[in-house]
Amino acid sequence: MNASTGSLRLAAYRFFMRTVGPLVLRSFFSRARHEEGRQHRLHAQEAFARAKDGRDCAWFHAASVGELESLWPVILDWLRFSSNREVVVTIFSESARLSLEKLRAAIEGVSPGRGRFLGYAPWEGSWECELRGLRPRIFVTAKYEAWPDLWASLARVGIPLAIVGARPRRSLMKCASFVRALGLELPELRLLAATARDVVDLERAFPGAQIRLTGEPRWDQVKARADRGSARARELTELFRELPRPWGILAQVWPSDLAVWEPCLSSVEGTVWIVPHRVDRSSVEEIEGFLLRNSIGVLRTSRASRDASGARVRFLLVDEMGFLLELYSQADWAFVGGGFGKVSMHSTIEPAIHGLPISVGPRGREKFPEIEDLLETGELKIVDSREELTEWLRVFATSNTRESVMERRAAWKAQNQHHLGASRRVLEALG
Repeated sequence: MNASTGSLRLAAYRFFMRTVGPLVLRSFFSRARHEEGRQHRLHAQEAFARAKDGRDCAWFHAASVGELESLWPVILDWLRFSSNREVVVTIFSESARLSLEKLRAAIEGVSPGRGRFLGYAPWEGSWECELRGLRPRIFVTAKYEAWPDLWASLARVGIPLAIVGARPRRSLMKCASFVRALGLELPELRLLAATARDVVDLERAFPGAQIRLTGEPRWDQVKARADRGSARARELTELFRELPRPWGILAQVWPSDLAVWEPCLSSVEGTVWIVPHRVDRSSVEEIEGFLLRNSIGVLRTSRASRDASGARVRFLLVDEMGFLLELYSQADWAFVGGGFGKVSMHSTIEPAIHGLPISVGPRGREKFPEIEDLLETGELKIVDSREELTEWLRVFATSNTRESVMERRAAWKAQNQHHLGASRRVLEALG
């Protein structure tokens, strides 16, 4: 197939995605997301005019919150390395919007004025124009984010593609196959793997790519946040310091997770902090109602006071945001939610950085490379049923078994230190 045929096929694909894609995505995103994305594209045009020749610019793209968390420390290290560097940062999902604004503030704190553009990414079918306008030296994304027009556009413009935490998922293979089917070249690929297992599989799937083992930068980001601490977390843990131990955290939980916990909640030893995945009014009231129907007295942390801290309550409902990581530092065990519902389990790095024994539901283990490491060390347990959850909780029911687990925490915390430094290794791979 000659180059002109490939270009015609690409043009047809782009036309289809620019016209049909937004219509399909309307069912997944709010009207505000669409309008905000349109406004961001207009701001991107202004950024074209501000793009300066000679500036070393990297474009970082995150599909959602988790991917942005992975790229966050790399972005800041990239800017710290040289005063001549700029960044473009884009997101796809509106769930990452708040995190993007926090990153904007962090960039201004590190390197004022060097965020060339931060906002929503172009729709599939519109990448090449903006790549030529913003002129990055390298395009960096995370995990298994892959779009045929993006890959084809990077190859046509001559911009390398780096994937942080790359995993041999079907999305990467299918994207490569589709680009080749269009008769087009793949971009220069730098696949930066989180685990040695991924390196072997990526080498088999992409023999022409540059593949390096760098680790997962989310560990660096979580460690930095843990070191900063939270005044609100310190206030609450001090307020309730007399509540019985052990302290457990049901973190990022959904109603589907609590349904599995229902038979054993009232018999859990010590104090339980319940942190919903969503803290909007209806979600908090739903969880509060569930507890009350099960005859479990609960106190919302937003209503806590010196007078209420001495109340005979063992269940605290955290209806606030922003300090779960710091609560983990004071806990004795953690259950991370999502694994018993449709959304799949949430990140376990936050409790793992503190050496906590962790349990999760079975859904979504393939999303996170750290799961296998935590299973191997025994820090994490995947529970498939109420019975397995009850068995895991028995460890904390008596002082002897509880102390045995607590003795292992220091070893788990030390073992997890070897994950740190991934953002520096990624930066080296980016050149």
